[in-house]
Amino acid sequence: HDALPISPTEDTTVGTGVRMIAHSLGHKLVLKDDGTVWAMGVNDRGQLGLGYETGWQVPYDQPPYTYMMNLQSLGSDNYAVYALHRSSLVLKQSGAVWSFGDNDGGQLGIGVSSGTRTTPVEVIGVGSDNIMLSDGFFHVLALKASGEVWGWGTNDAGQLGIGNTANQHSPVHIDSLGTDNVAVISGHTFSSVLKQSGAAWIWGDNSYGQLGIGWQAYI
Repeated sequence: HDALPISPTEDTTVGTGVRMIAHSLGHKLVLKDDGTVWAMGVNDRGQLGLGYETGWQVPYDQPPYTYMMNLQSLGSDNYAVYALHRSSLVLKQSGAVWSFGDNDGGQLGIGVSSGTRTTPVEVIGVGSDNIMLSDGFFHVLALKASGEVWGWGTNDAGQLGIGNTANQHSPVHIDSLGTDNVAVISGHTFSSVLKQSGAAWIWGDNSYGQLGIGWQAYI
């Protein structure tokens, strides 16, 4: 393999006309200006959304542009892309959410918590009025146009903010946050929201003091 690029280097695999890039441990999603979604990297849990599972998607000795695979099943009405550990999410222009890849923690939000989905499936339970998503390691937050926040996936550290540590396989409303939220942000196993007032609210894993509350524990 070529030497690792330890200084900023142009990513020639994505071409031009790129609107957004999302990447996780071993895979990458690219949203183009024309609304299409492209993917590359590890696909061992179907996180590239190509309809099958495999290891590395293409050999290293292939020309650069063959690295990128077009997720044709998603069409061209896509607004944003997100990459979890071994799963992926796409926010549509309509506000609908689609997911694919690993689902062992219920992070796909489709009502079950096992197996994989190698092709995109709609997250029915969260509706179609979402304006922003935030992806943690195995959990997801969704911000609604109304300002409400919903979440799903792994909740072992309370990262969903619902007052318990039970995993949620379908989207659940985070009642305590109200409707004055303007942004959602997810860490590995913790979460936060930004309020209209400019205040920040936080919850979940605090074992390294990452919540900034002056002591270490889950909240």
